[in-house]
Amino acid sequence: MEPVLQVDSLSKRFGSIVALDRISFTLEAGSILGLIGPNGSGKTTLLNTLNGLYRPDSGEIRYLGRPTRNLRPHQLALLGISRTFQTARVFHTLTVYQNMLIPLVHARLSRNEVQERARQLLTFVGLERSQALPASELSGGQQKLLEFARALMTEPRLVLMDEPFGGVHPEIKALLLERIREAQRERQVSFIIVSHEIPDLMSLARTVICMSYGRIIARGTPQEVSENPEVIAAYLGHPGGQGQRPATSLEQAGGHAS
Repeated sequence: MEPVLQVDSLSKRFGSIVALDRISFTLEAGSILGLIGPNGSGKTTLLNTLNGLYRPDSGEIRYLGRPTRNLRPHQLALLGISRTFQTARVFHTLTVYQNMLIPLVHARLSRNEVQERARQLLTFVGLERSQALPASELSGGQQKLLEFARALMTEPRLVLMDEPFGGVHPEIKALLLERIREAQRERQVSFIIVSHEIPDLMSLARTVICMSYGRIIARGTPQEVSENPEVIAAYLGHPGGQGQRPATSLEQAGGHAS
């Protein structure tokens, strides 16, 4: 099966700052890739480049075999790449239900099809009873559920998620984790998920990439990456700490904190 995403030597600079330094990886269909790294390591810049907010300075991105360099976010969304953000971007003055309709305003679908899809997805994330409320009345965690459900409206093949679990109530987090798994399993949606919530992310992803200073410093299974000395050093800021016994895993190094 053709990979959903192929990234080859992707680089992005902002003046003298190298935000992405020759990033390369492949994402297989129906898989979840975890993306970790200290603040400022380039994770969000990578998502912004993958979904067309930024144009890379060099390198190539191929989605389902198609180069995406000149495509903008709305064009990529129509092709099947959706995005959620660290702070949920919902339309606060619109109702929850109206928020769901926005991605398909210009779609070639009947009104009944769009409405039925919206209702099903709101039920999927447990917001069916809130659909008539203004989105502003939802909690922060519920807004993240709404944004996730809205990202699925276009029936994407790939969803890019930036810090979906940060600051979310444990019950909402558990629901979101389960719905991500279900979307992967039942809908064959692939995910790239950025998170500082290391245990949650590693329960989802079979493959994890760690970035530091715009580079990939480790990739592998969650256990391999969490025990990688370079990863631990990146989170500590120095190998093992001054006068301290070196950490033996990312969680011991404090990598669970944001």
